[in-house]
Amino acid sequence: MYAHGFTRLQSAPKARAAGSRRRAALRRRPSIESLEGRQLLSTFNVSTDEDSGAGSLRQAIIDSDNTTATPTSPNVISFNSKGALLLIEAQSPLPAITQPTIIGATTKSGYQPTKPVVELVGNFAGSAAIGLDITASGSEVKRLIIGGFNAGGVLIDNASNVTLDHDYLGVDQMQNLTSADPNGNPLNFRNGTYGVTIQSENFGAATGNVLSNDIVSGTDYNGIILSGSGTTHNVVEGDFIGTDLTGMDATDDPPRGRPDRLRRHVEQRGRGQLHRHRLHRQGLPARHAADQRRLRQPRLVQ
Repeated sequence: MYAHGFTRLQSAPKARAAGSRRRAALRRRPSIESLEGRQLLSTFNVSTDEDSGAGSLRQAIIDSDNTTATPTSPNVISFNSKGALLLIEAQSPLPAITQPTIIGATTKSGYQPTKPVVELVGNFAGSAAIGLDITASGSEVKRLIIGGFNAGGVLIDNASNVTLDHDYLGVDQMQNLTSADPNGNPLNFRNGTYGVTIQSENFGAATGNVLSNDIVSGTDYNGIILSGSGTTHNVVEGDFIGTDLTGMDATDDPPRGRPDRLRRHVEQRGRGQLHRHRLHRQGLPARHAADQRRLRQPRLVQ
C-alpha cells in the first residue's frame, strides 16, 4: 500500500574502471596509415648541339646510365634548346643506354607533331658507330631523327618492351637521304647495315618491343632485322619501310644494283620455337605491290 504514487528510482550506472577508460581511449586514438610510395623521375636536359660536355646528349646519357631507374620509373632525357631544329653531330659512338630511359623530343621549343625537330647524325662517329644502342628494357625513343651511322640506326640488344615511336631513321626532317649543316657542309642520313635491329640469343630476353609509325629508310642493307632465338613476340606496326610518309615514294633505291626485295625491309634471322612477331600495315615502295599485299593485314612471322 505504500508503493502507490511512487516511482522506482533507477540506480546510477557504475563508473568505469580506470583501465577500461584507457582501453576505450586507445581504441579511439587516431592512426596514421602508410602512403603508397612515389618516386620522381630523374630528368636530364639536352640544351646544346655540342658532342660532349654539360647540356649535351652524350652527357645526358652518361648521367642517366649512372642513375638507377626501373621500367615503371624510367629516367627522362628531354630537349630544351632554342631554334626550330637541333642538329647533333656525334664525333664518336654514344654510350649504350643501360638504364630504362625515355628519350623524347616533344619538349623542345619548335616541336611539331608532323615531323621531328631533333636530328642525331653520325657521319663522323666512326665505322662501328650505332645511333642508339639500347640494352635497358622499358626504354622509349620518341620523335627523333637518327641517321648517318655506319653500323646502324638503333640496336635493341637483349632488351624487352622498348618502344620506338614516330622516329625517322635514315632520312632527315624533310625525308631526304642527304642534307647540309648550317655551314653548308653535306650530311648523309643513310644508316649503314640496318635501320633497326632487335636481337637476343637468350630465351625471352627481347620480347614485347614495339616499332610504331616510324620511317625506316635509307639503309644499305636491311630496314629492320629481328635476330636470334631469344627475339620473340615483337610488333612492327604502321611503319614506313623504304618509303617516305606517303608510303608510295621509295627513298632507298637499292645500292650496288641489288634487287629491292621484301627481305631487305624486314629480315628475320634465327628461328626459335616461339620466334614469332606481328607485322601490320607497313608502307613499302609502290613498285613492290606484292609486298604491299603481303603486309597489309596483321600476320605472324615465325
